[in-house]
Amino acid sequence: MLNRVHELDTSLFSSIVSETTEADRQSLLALQSCLKARAGYVYMEIGSHLGGTIQPYYLDPSCAKIYSIDKRPLVQPDERGVEFHYPDNSSSRMLEGLAAAFPSSDHTRISAHTGWAATGYRIPTIK
Repeated sequence: MLNRVHELDTSLFSSIVSETTEADRQSLLALQSCLKARAGYVYMEIGSHLGGTIQPYYLDPSCAKIYSIDKRPLVQPDERGVEFHYPDNSSSRMLEGLAAAFPSSDHTRISAHTGWAATGYRIPTIK
């Protein structure tokens, strides 16, 4: 796993659909490579949809906790004037997909939160 992250192996994103480009995926892996130097790091993502960009963190035992924050709208307007539709956009769908794709991963490390990001809730500190 460590070598694949350092080599920016974007096949780490292949089990679940991700709306990211190849360059996006390489950038995310470069960040993860920096984080891996610190055991027990925490990853927080805003806008997780199906969990496509969570995959390499979900596979990484060095990642102590994953926070997924997503308002989970059924329709998302885009600045280009297009509306993107997300049917069945739920945290449970994302969590079920991650568990099915990676049955041997520790599923208790992910904490999914829907629609509260703008309420001022503070994520607890991991010690």
